[in-house]
Amino acid sequence: MKISGLMRQSLNIPYMIMTIIAWSMLIVFLGLIMTKKMQPFTALVLVPLVFTLIGAFLGQYTEAVAAAKEIDVAAVTLWDQIAIIGDWTVDGSLKTAKTGIMLLFAIMYFAIMLNAGLFDPVTKFMIKFAKGDPVKVLMATAIVAACVSLNGDGTTTTLICCTAFIPLYKKLNLKMMNLGVLVILMNTIMNLLPWGGPTARVISVLGDQPGVNDQTILRALLPGMACSIVYMLGVAYYLGLKERKRVGIQTLTDAELEELFAPASEEEAALKRPENVIINAIMTIALIVMLVAGTFPSLFLFLVGTVLALMINYKKIKDQKARISDNAGDALQVVILVFAAGIFSGLFTNSGM
Repeated sequence: MKISGLMRQSLNIPYMIMTIIAWSMLIVFLGLIMTKKMQPFTALVLVPLVFTLIGAFLGQYTEAVAAAKEIDVAAVTLWDQIAIIGDWTVDGSLKTAKTGIMLLFAIMYFAIMLNAGLFDPVTKFMIKFAKGDPVKVLMATAIVAACVSLNGDGTTTTLICCTAFIPLYKKLNLKMMNLGVLVILMNTIMNLLPWGGPTARVISVLGDQPGVNDQTILRALLPGMACSIVYMLGVAYYLGLKERKRVGIQTLTDAELEELFAPASEEEAALKRPENVIINAIMTIALIVMLVAGTFPSLFLFLVGTVLALMINYKKIKDQKARISDNAGDALQVVILVFAAGIFSGLFTNSGM
């Protein structure tokens, strides 16, 4: 049976091929991530690259190459279609460059503040306030987890909260499950900040859209985040009441409380700068206020903030190098994912998938 000319026109073969390639790529990508055959960074780069190459060998980019090079479609070669993939990759990474650099300095800034002990007074106050009352202990856990989660790194938040509260939970015979639940849920809320992983990847992809940037997204997220934090405090109170009913209210001596505040190691204690807590707090509050108000671009704020944080808290050059080196790993894990997401978007969009 012959296919009519109208049907041939309606069956847009190149479009159908690109649709099949696009869906195949998404299925393979999700399959590799969900089965943990590849880590997100490598999957975000290699999977779209392979499927974009398949499109090149199938001759899907002749019109795109012709438009880019301003040549006739008939003059486009296979190599031209392969070569343009490099341009699409660079284009995608450039779109996410600003977000990636902002994240680098945002994570570095809060990591330095954690090293210097900015949140230590909050932790100590909350533990002293809680003493032996399970309700206060769990409320304190939620508040400290929220404060420490400002750095956008879940690993650091978990380490700090567990170091501070596990001894207290053990002494009061509280359920460790409650500690895990409160830290994870509060960190999940605070991870919505623009320098957290999920939001950063969304900004990296949508950042070129009108009215979409880290500051507008932050202002849009803040009301929901505030409501979620209040809800989590309610959850902490409820779990605390259950624990109070189970183990009762105990009394801790001042000596026992001071023992809980001891640094985990001498190296950690050497990094603390208690004399700079006030200036660090003022600088952090001012930075967040200007970030929300949009006074300056976020990249500029975190860049200057990181430089000032280093110079104020660690005056020796070797100490500054050590802080950058030790904290670079946390920043790198997020930043490379942002650039990888940009490459994914660049190949996916420019190839016509």
